Formats: sequence, structure tokens, C-alpha cells
Amino acid sequence: MPERALTMRDWIGFMTMVVGMFMAILDIQIVASSISDIQAGLAASADEASWIQTSYLIAEVVMIPLSGFLTRLLSTRVLFTISAAGFTLTSVLCALAWDINSMIVFRALQGFIGGAMIPTVFAAAYTVFPPSRRNMLSVLMGLVATMAPTLGPTLGGYITEISSWHWLFLANLLPGALVTISVWLLVDFDKPDWSLLPGFDYIGLAFMAVFLGSLEFVLEEGPAMTGSTTTPSQPSPSSQWWPAFSFCGACCVITSRSSISVPSRTAIFLLAPPSVSSSASASMARPI
Repeated sequence: MPERALTMRDWIGFMTMVVGMFMAILDIQIVASSISDIQAGLAASADEASWIQTSYLIAEVVMIPLSGFLTRLLSTRVLFTISAAGFTLTSVLCALAWDINSMIVFRALQGFIGGAMIPTVFAAAYTVFPPSRRNMLSVLMGLVATMAPTLGPTLGGYITEISSWHWLFLANLLPGALVTISVWLLVDFDKPDWSLLPGFDYIGLAFMAVFLGSLEFVLEEGPAMTGSTTTPSQPSPSSQWWPAFSFCGACCVITSRSSISVPSRTAIFLLAPPSVSSSASASMARPI
């Protein structure tokens, strides 16, 4: 197959997507650096405040493997535009949160809707651009992925120091709007395929959400629940059940892929490489 002819519009559109990815990664770090300020502003306990990050990460980790299917269903342009717009809107909602419960809900929405931006950029780099360009793009994306966590704590502390924690979220408004509009106008890498919708892998999505969600919960909240932190607390009686819950979810994922036949082009994830004839159409179905 001949290499796709790249235009300046393709490059500008892709670089705009990279900016969106940088914004999504940066948001995790700037919020983490100011959790104590948000906790004080919302009059929440330390255990409740930890869910500001946990809810975001659980929702994001569920969206990441789902984004491959949604990209082929909606197209890169539509999915990334929805993701960037939703991320921006939920950032405003987080800034307007009136208590810890509303903040947790808005952060979960922000993580789920905005979670598609990161894997979509990596997928576009390997499906749109020819092999001769991929080494350069890998370096670029790796630089962005490492620079955002490096700048995040410093930037988050600075924003909180000179204004308030609300601006940790409101700072996403202008770049988020620019990314949303630019991607809609510039990105045109593929076309939507609505024929995939009737065969959507609902069972795979449910088992995957249980497995990844409970696993992320164990990794984030496990130390606090078992008392193995720097400030030991009383272990929760139910803490021992969460690892088992995650393990059962993993078993269900493997069992469902082994016993339930799902076409590779509509599967959310695959446990084995697809056949040669379907490898191209299913290349984005596996988690990134």
C-alpha cells in the first residue's frame, strides 16, 4: 500500500492533538500537587480528598482501551473533538464544585471523557504517518509525556500560590477551547464506520471496567486501606476483598475472550493477534 501523502494541514492538526495530550497529562500532576488546598477549600477529610485523583484515574483507565473502538466508530476527528470539549467543560465544572461529592463526580467525568485524548494521539501517529516518520513522532510524544509530569507539580503549586485552586481547572479553558476548534477544523485522518455499532462488545466492556477499575482502586487506595502508609490508619475490614475482586474481574476478562466469539473489528480488546485479513481493521482495538 503506498504511503499516505501528508499535508501541512495534517501536521498542524496532529500537533494540535499533541497539545491536547500534554494538557490531559499535565492536569493529573497539577491537581495532585494541590490536593491539600482543594481539601481545605471543600472542607473534606484526607480520605475523601484522595478520591479526587482516584476517581479520575479509574475513569481514565477504563476509557483508554475503549478509545480504539470509538476511534473507528466515530473517526479520530469526532472522538478527539468530543474528548477535548468534554475535558474542557468538566474542568469548568470541577472549578465550580460546591462540595467533595460533586468534585469526585466531575473528576470522574473529566477522566472518562478526556481519557481518549492520550491513546488517540499515539494511535494516529502509527496509523496516519508512514514508517519513515514514526521514529521522530515517537521521540516527540515521549518528550511530551515526560515533560508534563515534570512541569506539573511546579506549575500547580505556582497557580495555587498566586490565585486559588479553582484556577487549576479554569486554566484548561482557553487551551481546551483552542484544541477543540482546531482539531475539528484541521484533522481529517479517517472516516466513521457506523456499521461497527450493532456488534459493540458490551460484555467485554463490562468485564474490562470491573477489572481495570478495581485494579486501579487497589493500586491507589490499597496502602491507605491496609494501613501501610507513612501515617498508619486502621485497616478497613473490606480492604482484603478488593484485590480478590480485581482478580475475579481479570478471570472474567480472559474467560469471556476464550468462550465468547467476538469479531476482531468490533472487539474492545484482543488476547491474541487477529488474523492477517483482519489485522488492519483491528489494529486499534487493542489497548494502547
